[in-house]
Amino acid sequence: MKLKITAFLTVLLAVLLVGCTAPAAETAEADLPAAFENVSPEGFESLMKEEHLLLDVRTQEEYDVGHIADAVLIPVDELPDRISEIEAYQDMPVLVYCRSGNRSAVASGILVDAGFNQVYNLLGGFNAWQVYK
Repeated sequence: MKLKITAFLTVLLAVLLVGCTAPAAETAEADLPAAFENVSPEGFESLMKEEHLLLDVRTQEEYDVGHIADAVLIPVDELPDRISEIEAYQDMPVLVYCRSGNRSAVASGILVDAGFNQVYNLLGGFNAWQVYK
């Protein structure tokens, strides 16, 4: 009799553990924000054919030396405080670049966290863009 109770409790415990953990994993995945997409210079140029926001997240000095036409400059370290300036673009493609792709990846994450759902990071940044063009 004691063996039957032990077996029953073991099975019950296993069912409860599996039943409690599976929905939590599904819920955690559902709560994750959408991620940004890294794109090549060719893909970036293709995205520029549609209505979009082109966001340069480098410094003013870097921007002054050269930038992609029609880019809006908001340095990555200012982006969290200036996000309201671009909220109108939340549901549109936002194309983000920096010098090499690192700061723009950080900026892309900031945008996704702020509710932007079509964020594209230029792989290789402005350096790659200049080689491509």
